[in-house]
Amino acid sequence: EHLNKSSIQILINFLKSHSPIERYGEKITNATAEEERCQSYGYNFDGRRQHRRRIFYASNIADDSWHTLATHAAEAHGLYHTIALVESNATLKRTPRSLRFSPDAVNMRALTSGIWGPTTNVFVDTFYDTGQFINSTGGNKDLIQEETQRDLAMNRWV
Repeated sequence: EHLNKSSIQILINFLKSHSPIERYGEKITNATAEEERCQSYGYNFDGRRQHRRRIFYASNIADDSWHTLATHAAEAHGLYHTIALVESNATLKRTPRSLRFSPDAVNMRALTSGIWGPTTNVFVDTFYDTGQFINSTGGNKDLIQEETQRDLAMNRWV
């Protein structure tokens, strides 16, 4: 059955129906235990919240291996409320690169197919490097492209 499928196809198909034992965003049933759990992380629990918080994940994405992406998705399945990724049309050294996650790309469909969890929102925004961050000597202005891409991802958190 698996002889004609690549390992990444097998892994992605598995992730579409994967469900970890502990679910995130679950209903809080023991306020005392929740208060102790929050305190162990340095936070206070006021008792008003009915469900555990979900987590936001943001990152730049480029030529990442599907094995790495799928493994991350398996380990964090159902954990994230929203995943915000930013892909650039150029490397940090300004070498042009092809986009892998355009809206109609196979890679984008795989990334948003539910591998991160059935209710996780996945967004991939594109950063277009047009040379706006070149300094007077023709080099890059520090890592401002990366900082700008992170700012773009953080806009999804709002």
